[in-house]
Amino acid sequence: MVLAILTLIFCGTATAETEEISSMRRLITEQQRQLEQQKEQIESQSVLLKKLLQQVAEIQSNLSAGSTTVETANPKTSLSVTTPTTAATKSASSLQKPDKLTFRAYWKQGLRFDTPDKAFQLKIGGRIMNDWGVFSSNTAVNNAVGPLDDGTEFRRARLYMEGVLHKHVKFKAQYDFAGGDAGFKDMYIGLTKLPVVGNITFGHQKEPFGLEALTSSKYITFLERALPSTFAPERNTGIKLGNAFSGNKFTWALGAFRDADVFGESFGNGGYNYTGRVTARPLYREKGRKVLHLGMAYRHGNPNGNSLRYRARPSAHLLPRFVDTGKFTATSTDTLGAEFAVVSGPLSVQSEFTYSAANRPAAIKEEFTSFYVQTSLFLTGEHRIYKSSAGAFDRVKPYRSFMPGDGAGKGAWEVAVRYARINLNDSFIQGGELRDFTLGLNWYLNPNTRFMWNYGLAERVGIGGIASLIQTRFQVDF
Repeated sequence: MVLAILTLIFCGTATAETEEISSMRRLITEQQRQLEQQKEQIESQSVLLKKLLQQVAEIQSNLSAGSTTVETANPKTSLSVTTPTTAATKSASSLQKPDKLTFRAYWKQGLRFDTPDKAFQLKIGGRIMNDWGVFSSNTAVNNAVGPLDDGTEFRRARLYMEGVLHKHVKFKAQYDFAGGDAGFKDMYIGLTKLPVVGNITFGHQKEPFGLEALTSSKYITFLERALPSTFAPERNTGIKLGNAFSGNKFTWALGAFRDADVFGESFGNGGYNYTGRVTARPLYREKGRKVLHLGMAYRHGNPNGNSLRYRARPSAHLLPRFVDTGKFTATSTDTLGAEFAVVSGPLSVQSEFTYSAANRPAAIKEEFTSFYVQTSLFLTGEHRIYKSSAGAFDRVKPYRSFMPGDGAGKGAWEVAVRYARINLNDSFIQGGELRDFTLGLNWYLNPNTRFMWNYGLAERVGIGGIASLIQTRFQVDF
């Protein structure tokens, strides 16, 4: 009896479990069927979405062309209409394309703003250059110019804004705060892309003279420009015309200027200077890795008050002048400069020679000369960047910017050497002769940051004066 009862209980339990399993199987089968249906719906919707995206692209293209073409998903009910752009179409188009006067902001070696058609452009930038120097000299130098003191300074601390208005009007306003005063550097307006003339600028600007003088201090190879810059006029207030032609193979510039102070002001009769420069680029290959530059410049000057003075220091702005003509009477000057530069991959050579004649009363002419030769080599393979439209050098861009950590970029490394000489002695003027030898090491951490180290030897010829110069610069520009 007990056995029978146990048998009935077991059979009932097994039957219940079997029914439960069957129910679960039916539920799983139903879920699989639903998933298959959902998969088919998703595939169908995907095909429809692709067609809709194609239609949207066609509508946008037609809106840009000033017409409307709409096609339905069903070829049998295709609708194709081409009409002039309506107000509704213009409204839709404005959602796709920014307004002509809408500025976009972006970074390109500086903060820039411009409209889609480039008719209006604005750039805000600046530079900071902090120099440190340690110097030593012998008794002859100390007796001639005084003891040389170590020091530091902000060689340049500038802010600027430049831009384009209505495509053909350009402007630039640059201030330098180094030394504690805010003086003008570039402060001009101009017209661009004029027939024949090309470009014309009015205001405080660089006179077109000298390769190194026209290369920005942000891009020169050494801390200071070489000794021939003594004769280069730098910035004055005037009018300048210039252009590049034959695919930027040649450039020319011509201007009339007045000697001006740091605020661009000049008063008095006379004092006008006339400066011109031409350059040729007979070789330009491999996107600028191989370049040959040739240039000539001439300046006829009329010193204010018929008073002239030339003086120069070694390659250190922290030092006093080693040679000095003192002020002397001169009715006019004629200065001639010759330029040469070659870039062959990471190697470059650059040289300039400058001759200046000071015309004095009684047909007396004092003649002075200066030159330099320099070479540099990028150990990391980069090359100096030549800007053909300006006939000058531009920003170096490391292949890999510096980032801390294993396997990260190391920036660009450049070694350089330069020899320079200036002679300010002639018939009645004995300003002295200076020789300058400089070794340089430059580390470009990225396109906007550079650390520089210079070691120099300066000789004041004729008195046996020798000075040694150790300098470093920390530079950022944008």
